[in-house]
Amino acid sequence: MIYGKNILSIQPADWTLNNADMTSAVISLYANGKATTEIKPTQLASIPSTMLLSLIIDNYVDTYAPYAYAKLTIETSDSLYFEYTIPLVEIKNGICTVEINTTSTEYTSCFFTLISIENIQIHSWSLNAPVSELVDLSEVEAKIPRMLADYNTHNIIVNQREETIALISARLIENVDISSQLQITYIASEACTITIRCKDNNGTELFAPLLYDVMQGKGSLGISHAYLKRLLGLHTFIITAQCTSGSLLFNTRSILYTIDAGYLAQRHIDIDTDIQDISVRRLSTESSPSFIYAVGVDRDSIIRVRRRPYSEQGVVAWEHMYQYAEGTNAAIEFNGVWYRPIGQDYFTLLCEEHPWVFWIDLYGNLRAQYGPYSLDAFILATGVSQVKAVRGFKSEEFIMQDQGLVVVYIKDGLVYYRNYCIQTFGDYAWEEERALPQLGTDITAVHIHRLNDYRIGIVSSSPNGNKWLVTTRMYIAGTVLPENIRLFKT
Repeated sequence: MIYGKNILSIQPADWTLNNADMTSAVISLYANGKATTEIKPTQLASIPSTMLLSLIIDNYVDTYAPYAYAKLTIETSDSLYFEYTIPLVEIKNGICTVEINTTSTEYTSCFFTLISIENIQIHSWSLNAPVSELVDLSEVEAKIPRMLADYNTHNIIVNQREETIALISARLIENVDISSQLQITYIASEACTITIRCKDNNGTELFAPLLYDVMQGKGSLGISHAYLKRLLGLHTFIITAQCTSGSLLFNTRSILYTIDAGYLAQRHIDIDTDIQDISVRRLSTESSPSFIYAVGVDRDSIIRVRRRPYSEQGVVAWEHMYQYAEGTNAAIEFNGVWYRPIGQDYFTLLCEEHPWVFWIDLYGNLRAQYGPYSLDAFILATGVSQVKAVRGFKSEEFIMQDQGLVVVYIKDGLVYYRNYCIQTFGDYAWEEERALPQLGTDITAVHIHRLNDYRIGIVSSSPNGNKWLVTTRMYIAGTVLPENIRLFKT
C-alpha cells in the first residue's frame, strides 16, 4: 500500500483545544484534555478502506488499560455514523503506527480527535490515505480470515444463575458456515462443574450445554465451535456460563470470544456507551411500534441518542440520532396522547416524532431538549444528581385530564418533579417544580414507571429503605371501560 501526504493540519488555528495547548510541532494534552480537527473534502475526497495513523508521544499507554487514544468520527452521506478508536500504544521503534480498517464511503463530516486522561505530549502526528495499491487484493481479501471479537472490559462473577459472558452481533451478507473460538481464564471459589452454552439469536446450539469439571482456584478453558449453515441476515452470537456451586471470577480481559466468517460477516452493534434509559415510539400513522430509542453516556462523557427498529427477530443495528453535551446522567421519553382503538381493551401511546431528552450536565444542571440538540436546551432544575422520566396518562376525549410528561429528579437528597402538561389556554407548558417529601430524605436513587392501570409509580431508595408512591386513578379520563345498564319497560 502506498500512502499519500498527511491530511492532519499542523496549524493550531485548525484545531479545537479543550484543556490542551498546541504549537505546530507539539500537542500538549493535560488531564482530561482533548484536541479535535475537522477533515474536509478538500483534504480527503472520500473515506478509503484503510488509513495510516502515525505519531510519537512522550509516554505510551498500557494496551490493556489505555488512558490516551485517537478517535476518528465519520458521518456518511447516508446519515450513518462510524467511529474508530485507537489506543496510543508503541508499535515499533518508539512510534505508534496503526493501519485503521475503515469503511469506504462518501461522507459529509469527518473529525479526528486526540484524547487523554493524563498529561502527555504528542509529536509528528499524521493521518494518511492510500494513493495506490501495488496489487489488487480484493479477491484475496475475501478469502482471508476476518475475525470479529468480544472481550470483557470489567470483572464478571458467575454463580448458579446462567449469565452472558460474551456477545457478538453481526450481519451475514450470504449463507455461510462460521467458526468460533472461546478462551477463558477463571478463578473458581470451590470445585464445581462449569456449564457453557453457545447461542445464536437466543437459540441454544444442539450440542450444548458443555460441561467441565474444575478444581478450586485458577484455570483456563479453550472451546472451539462451528455455527453451520447460518442464513444471511442479523445474528446475535452469545456465550453463557454458570457453575453448580460457589462462584467463578473472570477478571478484566480474561474472556476472549471470536467468530470468523471471512468477509461475509460484518460487525453490526458496538455501541460503546453506558445506556441510561430507553423509550419506544409509535406514531399515529403506524399500526405498531416502529423504533426503540436509547440515550446513554459515551466514553467521552457526551450524551448521545441512538435508535433501532422495533423487532422481535434478533438484534438490529443501532443508528446514531442526536448528540448533546457532556453529562453524567440522562433520561428519554416520548410525549403524546393515549388512544384506544375501537374494540381494544387497552390504550396505546401515540407519540410525537421526536423524543424529549433530559440530561444532567457537568455542573449539575438538569437540561431538557425536544429532539435534536440546539443551544436553547433549557434548564429545568439545578444541583441535580439523577433524573428519570415517564409519560403519564392523557385522555384523548377529556383533553384537560393530563398527567403530563413527568420528570423526577434528586436534588439535595430529596425527590422533586416537574411535568409538561396541557394548560387551560390550550398550549403545553412546563409546570413549576414540586417536592415529594413522602418519599423521604437522603435519597440516593429514584425511578418512575407506569402501572397497568395507567397510574404512575415513583420509587425512592435511601439508607433507610425504599418507598413507593402511586398516583390516584383517573376515572373521568376513561382509563376504566364504560359500563352500561339497559332499562326495559314492562
